[in-house]
Amino acid sequence: MTRKELQKIEEKSKSLIQRLCDTSPRSPRELCYNQGSSKCYCKGGLADCSGKLHVPNISYAPRFKPNIKCLILAHNNIRGLTDSFFANVSQFVAIDLSSNKLQTISSQTFRRFTDLKYLILNDNVLGLKNLYPVFNYPPSLRLDIVGLDLPALPVNYFDNCSVIHTSQIYMDSNYMPVLDLNVFAKLDKLEYLSVTFSNIGKVISAPLCNLKVLYLDNNTISAFPETCQNAININNSNFDSKSACANSEKRGYSFSDERTALFPRLTQLYLGHNEIVSLPQKDQFCLSKVVILNLQTNNISEISEGAFTSLRSLKALHLDRMNNGITKIGSSAFNIPALTSLYLSRNRIQFASKDVSTKMLQGCTKVHVLAIDHNSLNGMTDDMFEEFLNYTPSLKYIFMSSTEMQIIPVTAFSRLQKLEKLFIYVNAITEIPPGAFDNMLSLRYLYMDENHISTLKENAFSPETRLRLQAINLSKNPYLCDCDLLWFRSWALEAGPKQFMDFNYYLCSNMPNTSVQSYSLSKQACLFSRQAYILFTVCLSILFVFFLAFAVLYRYRWDIRLLMYERRASRRIATDAPGGFRYDLLWFTFVATIEYQMVYSTHNFSCLYQNKWRLQTCIHQRDFIAGGFIIDNIVEAMNASRRILVVVSSRFSQSNWCNFELQIIQSHIITHDLPSLLVIVLDNIEPRDMRAPMLALYNTTCCLEWPTETRGINTFWKRLEKSLVTVLDNRLHDTSVMVVDDRPLGSLRDAS
Repeated sequence: MTRKELQKIEEKSKSLIQRLCDTSPRSPRELCYNQGSSKCYCKGGLADCSGKLHVPNISYAPRFKPNIKCLILAHNNIRGLTDSFFANVSQFVAIDLSSNKLQTISSQTFRRFTDLKYLILNDNVLGLKNLYPVFNYPPSLRLDIVGLDLPALPVNYFDNCSVIHTSQIYMDSNYMPVLDLNVFAKLDKLEYLSVTFSNIGKVISAPLCNLKVLYLDNNTISAFPETCQNAININNSNFDSKSACANSEKRGYSFSDERTALFPRLTQLYLGHNEIVSLPQKDQFCLSKVVILNLQTNNISEISEGAFTSLRSLKALHLDRMNNGITKIGSSAFNIPALTSLYLSRNRIQFASKDVSTKMLQGCTKVHVLAIDHNSLNGMTDDMFEEFLNYTPSLKYIFMSSTEMQIIPVTAFSRLQKLEKLFIYVNAITEIPPGAFDNMLSLRYLYMDENHISTLKENAFSPETRLRLQAINLSKNPYLCDCDLLWFRSWALEAGPKQFMDFNYYLCSNMPNTSVQSYSLSKQACLFSRQAYILFTVCLSILFVFFLAFAVLYRYRWDIRLLMYERRASRRIATDAPGGFRYDLLWFTFVATIEYQMVYSTHNFSCLYQNKWRLQTCIHQRDFIAGGFIIDNIVEAMNASRRILVVVSSRFSQSNWCNFELQIIQSHIITHDLPSLLVIVLDNIEPRDMRAPMLALYNTTCCLEWPTETRGINTFWKRLEKSLVTVLDNRLHDTSVMVVDDRPLGSLRDAS
């Protein structure tokens, strides 16, 4: 037995002793016996002669005044009780002999106590044989034999005893693998039996007609005990169930019925913390007087339709903390008109599952307490919530914490006009809809702490609702402390910790180490609503993206044009020449320049190329086809020329079209594996004034510089001529024939 369970028994024992012994908190505690080292203290009608652990105080029962009704002799190492142990006293109604290592009891020990009501023999080493004398003169009210390691009682254990009037027996923490209730059949006054923590694996039922409370918690029972007489065989052949329970007919039980109740007066049945796998069939549930049924922490996983219908007096049903969870609940499973409290907590129930009926509470019109916390409401729609709670108009307390709830079912909750306390903390709720609790006129306590609420609109709680709530807990939510939350801050400061629970745990998620009650904002910051700021931010973001895209497109507009043209040109060429690329070479040199005056000069290019070297040149101003695209003319001219000559100048570097033309030329040379460019530089150009195409040209190509002095002109022409001759030697091997004015290109050397 756990310390907690032991404390419960001791508290019940202490309460009973106080009632029997007329002890009240105001009664003085005084020394009433002092003999050597033995001392007793009296308070009211109670004499406490108990020793301390391992330190005995007294070894006999001293004489006391007549008003002393109760005696405590615990922890005194009393090994045996003789016939004369209580020779000095006879007026006691309660005696506590617990924790004495008591081994033997004389048959006449308690003979002189004519009014003994309560006897405590807990935590001793009495066996069944040595315990037997107690039942010769048993207490009339209660007997505690807890922690004696008693084995299972034989069926005939009480057969030779005189009439036993004891109404309550506590025999917890013993060792009884099988509990045969036939043992207690002769105890016709027995109303309360507790056999917890006794390793009971099987219960053999028997008619106990006056039994009202049966505690069988914390055992290993695997099957629900039989409660109907037709389902068992009465082991005690000498017991007449009809005569023993004759008075039951007056209370509505007819033993001519095949389904006679074995416990016709049982009102409380505790079977928690066992290993029960399933519930009895509806026609095998003969517990029509039971008010409390505790089945928590068992192995029950399915509750069939109308499973508890026959328990018409049941008010409290505990089905929480099942070891394997509950996977299936049928319609009208809890159709119990008298039911007021239903506990289904910590069962891992998937309420949105098709195996869990939303009509399970049908008929539960009187339920005041509903505990479904630590299950899963994830996936429940408003309609499902509405149907689920539609049958419980009398609800006063509902526990829905830790259920993965994401929405507040406003319609379903608004019908709960008697609801006083709502527990929906530790969930995934992100917002409180407007007026969510305004129609719940009886709601006084609201617990919504530890959700995902970041903001609260002012219409979430009407002024009437704020006044009606006596306590509210909205702490430990990730509040966004902005203008929209200022009203909530004012409410919290005005109401204070008297209304707001966990007052110090309302913190701002966007302001470290700042509470909701202490954050502040300027008036200017709150001129516009949060939605307006969001819209403004979105618009600015869109404008910024458009501006950035425009800047990128403008920056690389020539590159984009080039890519688009090359894509279009490739498709056109593929269509025109499906067998491959074939060009008709009309010119020897395509000249790209902006200095057309120089090109046309008879003393320069025109003169040398056509008159002296007899080579055809293609020049923009002269040879481009009117009406065509400039880009098309450039590409067609390059395709029809053997060499490309670029005349670079400051004006060329500053021209967008010239740089674009240079990009096309470079791409054309790389794509078609043509000889490198011939570059003539007319003037000095700083690198900072060059764009990327020209800078690349300068870094990769040897250039001819136009001389600034007249004496260098001849040298320049010779270098240009040599470049042309070298190209012809390397590329044509003196075999290519391109007729220009009826002369082969191979004769260029002779012409020079």
